[in-house]
Amino acid sequence: MQVNIHNLAGHSKVKQRNEDFKRILSDLQIFNKTEIFGNSENAPIDNFDIIFMMGDMNYRIDSDYEYIIDCINNNKICELTPYDQLLLEIEEGYTELVRFSEGTIEFPPTYKYIPGSHNYYYDGEKIPGWCDRILYSY
Repeated sequence: MQVNIHNLAGHSKVKQRNEDFKRILSDLQIFNKTEIFGNSENAPIDNFDIIFMMGDMNYRIDSDYEYIIDCINNNKICELTPYDQLLLEIEEGYTELVRFSEGTIEFPPTYKYIPGSHNYYYDGEKIPGWCDRILYSY
């Protein structure tokens, strides 16, 4: 099964994005009701061999812009992943996505570039992040 996502934007909207995932998984009845509401850490998928959740999930990096750009410019991407909102939420068990996996992030953030350049857009609010994600569960 493939589920395409476009979550709510905004650096501070983490809880709303987590609630979106809970609603989506519940509406699709991918996991049984007991598993959806957190009573099982490793819930089996009842009706599918594999599920892909992909799209603009809009999670950002919880750090300051200058530090993020410094890490990108010095090819220290691995120093940014501990601040990735999605990975933090999964690690803390705050999202239904604990049942999903993702490949290793070894590339610069995909959000938000100045169109036609390799420079990041910054207006005081738009912090770079790996917004476009592909998660899987089997």
